Amino acid sequence: MSYCNSGLISSEIASLEKLMREFSIYHRTAVVAPGFVPKGGDLVSAKFTDGAWYRAKIRRCSSMKKEAEVTFIDYGNQDTIPFSSIRPLDPRFRSLPGQAHEARLRFVSVSTTCGRNCSFVIALSNLLALKATIIRKP
Repeated sequence: MSYCNSGLISSEIASLEKLMREFSIYHRTAVVAPGFVPKGGDLVSAKFTDGAWYRAKIRRCSSMKKEAEVTFIDYGNQDTIPFSSIRPLDPRFRSLPGQAHEARLRFVSVSTTCGRNCSFVIALSNLLALKATIIRKP
């Protein structure tokens, strides 16, 4: 599964930048709601490895490990985050839709048996990046 950006126009970029500035300020003083336990499908605030907070959606939770798999809805990256780094998403940060969109390639197969050229194929695939442009229908 991959995520792509829908080709943000300048007003959407400005909206996301404004939201992220406000989001950062909010998280300087926000605390975890007592008794909050995230569950699959929840929109939350999650702390990324860079130490900053971002909007995320819970994919799966493990109450035993006290961690959740999340997708960061504005950038598309995924991570496993401890419950201590997850907070309920304040309603004021829900107005802008997530800026990363789930995408899949159709009719593309990847061979797992590439014979003597296997190392070349793997090296080449590591160098290539998929770029997609989503055109909005009126």
